[in-house]
Amino acid sequence: PLTEDHPPFLASEPVPTVSIVGEDGLDVRYTPDGTDPGVKSSLYTGPFDLSAPATVKARYFRAGRPLPFVASREYRPVFYEARPADYPLMTALESGLSCAELRHAPGIRLYDLMRQTPVREFLRPTWQLAAFTKETNYGLKQMCLIRIPRRGFWRFHLARGEAATAGIVIRNPVTDIHRAPIARVGWWAEKQSGSIALEAGYHHLEIQYGCFYNTRNGLEIDVEGPGTSCQPLPDSWLFQTPK
Repeated sequence: PLTEDHPPFLASEPVPTVSIVGEDGLDVRYTPDGTDPGVKSSLYTGPFDLSAPATVKARYFRAGRPLPFVASREYRPVFYEARPADYPLMTALESGLSCAELRHAPGIRLYDLMRQTPVREFLRPTWQLAAFTKETNYGLKQMCLIRIPRRGFWRFHLARGEAATAGIVIRNPVTDIHRAPIARVGWWAEKQSGSIALEAGYHHLEIQYGCFYNTRNGLEIDVEGPGTSCQPLPDSWLFQTPK
């Protein structure tokens, strides 16, 4: 059986739900204490929660007899320091993103594209690309503050259009040195996910995007975290940086 991978979590967060994938015709029994499952161990009937960090083991049974392979997965917190918020949650902010539009011929890396001189800078109410569906050979550097309601690990999922490359970065442009994207997509991957531990509050967010060769634009950003199931990144979470 396969004990599905789980997102990282801090010691202050609940232990993620355990899901096990088995095969038809075989029973799966499991233990949450690190011992090998036996005939009296719990029968897996669906996802279950753990009350504390644990080592979960799972095993196939056929006609009441155990098969030799035992799957094991650790459900332990990650002891990372959560990134401090750039602004506290009580800060009064205006919604929207600041956007730099960039133009360049094909053949430039996204990293270098983001350092070009913008052809224009303006405010946007949304990070989505409906206004650019007929454009090509361009880039957008969208900057804002993202509201993180609860401390913990937050996971971002990116998916790109055929002609697109993109990345998502959380860093303070004034105080932080260059940081690699949490997730990035391009010719090497159509989809990618990444996690970061964040304190509750507002964090600087940069959405990097480029589209070349044709107009097959496309960018999807989903987010999930403590108390928040996976959903498209809401525009209502994005705010302008105070001047």
